[in-house]
Amino acid sequence: MGSLEPWELSDRIINLVNTNPKVCPHLHIPLQHTHPELIHSMGRPAYTDTLDLLQRARESNPDLAIGVDVIAGFPGESDEHFDYLMRSLESLPVTYLHAFGFSSRPGTKAEKFEAKIKASMIKKRTKELIDLGRIKKLNFLESQSGKVRQVIPEKVNRKSNYINSITDNYIRVKLVICQHPRGELVKVKIEYEGKGVMRGESV
Repeated sequence: MGSLEPWELSDRIINLVNTNPKVCPHLHIPLQHTHPELIHSMGRPAYTDTLDLLQRARESNPDLAIGVDVIAGFPGESDEHFDYLMRSLESLPVTYLHAFGFSSRPGTKAEKFEAKIKASMIKKRTKELIDLGRIKKLNFLESQSGKVRQVIPEKVNRKSNYINSITDNYIRVKLVICQHPRGELVKVKIEYEGKGVMRGESV
């Protein structure tokens, strides 16, 4: 499933993702932040139950991939705001994080905000988010080891003799060369090799 704004997520959509075989078990939510004050400063609609919905979504389907976008260093982001964001993300069943450091863009309201965050602090906070995302991703990969998933073979890597592939729940897999043509769904048993690498063989 494509990207959904936090306020668009609902039990109905989660049920669709978890039960409809035509929909991949993958959600991508551009949260940007979790602290209500920062969400308001960004001019985004408030969302109150999105985090609970994501928890319930994973509880109903342990294989569901959940990705989120977050921004570090938005003007006015205090240490308290950032700590709140980190605690929220630590408790969420997130598969991966896209973390961005705030950068001012001409013509936006944020450009005129006075409470700018120092570049060094933005860099530090962004790194903390990236590090957390790396841990979350590795935990999810380890949880998927030994499972059978559907993958789509993509490009053959001639040097390493495997096919770059991606599972229905958004995991990059090194698929052992098989006879299935590129673009055709294949059932694959995936194994975690370490260092963020998943290997798969068709079954």
